[in-house]
Amino acid sequence: MLVGLGKVGTRVLVRLRSTQHRIVVVERDPGARGVAVARELGVPLILEDATDPRVLGLARIRQSASMLVLTSDDSANLDIVMTAREVNTGVRAVMRLYDDDFAATVSLTLRASYPDALTRSRSVSALASPAFAAAMMGRHVLGVMPVERGVLLFTAVDVAGHPALEGFSIHQAFARNEWRVLAVGAAGSAAVRFSSSDTLGGLHLPNRPDFDWRPSHGRVLRAGDRVVLATTRSGLDILMRGAMPAPGRT
Repeated sequence: MLVGLGKVGTRVLVRLRSTQHRIVVVERDPGARGVAVARELGVPLILEDATDPRVLGLARIRQSASMLVLTSDDSANLDIVMTAREVNTGVRAVMRLYDDDFAATVSLTLRASYPDALTRSRSVSALASPAFAAAMMGRHVLGVMPVERGVLLFTAVDVAGHPALEGFSIHQAFARNEWRVLAVGAAGSAAVRFSSSDTLGGLHLPNRPDFDWRPSHGRVLRAGDRVVLATTRSGLDILMRGAMPAPGRT
C-alpha cells in the first residue's frame, strides 16, 4: 500500500511499478501530480483520506504485507501508520517525516510497541541536506545512500593541497567513521555518477576506466589525483573545511 502521490510518492510509485509487487495507492487530492501517473500505470487508486480507518479497509490493509506513507503531513503520516498497526500489527511500515529528531523518536516508539513488526521512519530533509550543503561548497556529490538513521555520501575531491589526503597512502587516508577512499583518478577526470543500478561492498561499481576502483592500500595520494570517497555527514563536513578528523583515525 502506498499513501500519498506528491513528488516523492509519485517517484516511489514508478519505481515500485517496475517490480513484481501488487500495489494499491491512496490519495485524497484528485489533483495530486501522481494521480494521472497511477491511472496510466493501471495501479488501483482510492481517492479518499487514508486517516479514515474505513479507507484503509478498502485498501485491504489486513492483507497488506507492507505500506509506505509518504504525504507531506507528518502528523497525518503517523496517524495512518498507527491506525494500520491496530488492524495489521505485522505490516511493514515506512513513513516520511520532516523532522529528523521526531522521526527517530517515532521509530523507537513504534519498534518498542510492536517488536515483531518492521518499522522505519525517514526524514527527507535530513537525507537531502548533506548533498545540498556539499553542492553549495563546490564539492561533487555523486550519490546519497540512507543507512539506518544516517546517510552515506559519495563525493569526488581533488587531493591537491588537502591536509587529510595529499601525501597519505590509501590506508593512511582512511578515517574511521568519517570517510574511505573508493577510487583514484586524475584531477581532471569528469565527475562519476552513481545510478540506481550501482552497488557497493564488493559488488558492481560505475564502469569508469579513468578511475582505479581497486587501488592498492599502499598507493600514495598525490596533488594530481582526484579521489572518490564514501563519507558520513561529519566526514563530509571535515573534508569541506579541509580539516583533519578528530582522534581515532587509523
